[in-house]
Amino acid sequence: MSIRDWVREKEMLGGRFFTFEELRAAVPELSCQVVKNSLNRLRKSARIYSPYRGFYVILPPEYVRRGGVPPTFYMDDFMKSMHRSYYFSLLSAATFWGAAHQRPQVDFVTTDGRRLFAGARERRDVEWIVRPSIPEHLIMTKRGEAGDVRYSSAELTAVELVQYEHRIGGLSVAATVLSELLEACDFRHASENAFAVCKDAAIQRLGYVVEKVLRNELQGEIIYHEWVRTCKAPHFVPLSLRSSAEAKCRDERWKISVNTEIEVDDI
Repeated sequence: MSIRDWVREKEMLGGRFFTFEELRAAVPELSCQVVKNSLNRLRKSARIYSPYRGFYVILPPEYVRRGGVPPTFYMDDFMKSMHRSYYFSLLSAATFWGAAHQRPQVDFVTTDGRRLFAGARERRDVEWIVRPSIPEHLIMTKRGEAGDVRYSSAELTAVELVQYEHRIGGLSVAATVLSELLEACDFRHASENAFAVCKDAAIQRLGYVVEKVLRNELQGEIIYHEWVRTCKAPHFVPLSLRSSAEAKCRDERWKISVNTEIEVDDI
């Protein structure tokens, strides 16, 4: 059986992905170089797409002209093949909550442990975030076009938008997305959930943005109540770590040194 025939048969049986090791085991009579050459021809003819070394997506007809598929199409299967946990985060997670005013140019994916790769093999369409462990109880799952898609809860997304503001373009971007995301957030008992796995400084900054910038006093009060339950000795932190400017003022309630201005775009 040729490798092209093997790929066609796998697709007919409902397969969407395969690994290099899986293919090598299926055609042990072929040398490693012959397999690589065949895969390269299939890739050039837009029959398959390899977002990461050793992992291949069988391209559906609707994606042939693009020559690839979005990360949401393959990420769950890819991470399972790597035996790693993950979730779509930040602006990507916000889109699942209907809170991104425009589709991000790259997808943000959080995983545990060491950084996976420097970038995609053919496209750099994923921005990796690494945290020590994945809070599974805060991860949502929905059915995508090719399988399950995992993404952060609205509350975890809110905190991480502020915590990783340097990865998304700053606090103005975070505040703009938060202005819509707050509709999906319920911060009651957050001290036992989202806040328990996030840095105190990020919660402080979130509370300040919600209450002082977005003028949502109700949500701000809830965040404050849950924050003081998790942070027993709060201290002043800069509003933005991206800014080296001197603080213009200090907010005593949130212990924030206001060293940047935040502008919220109209949605």
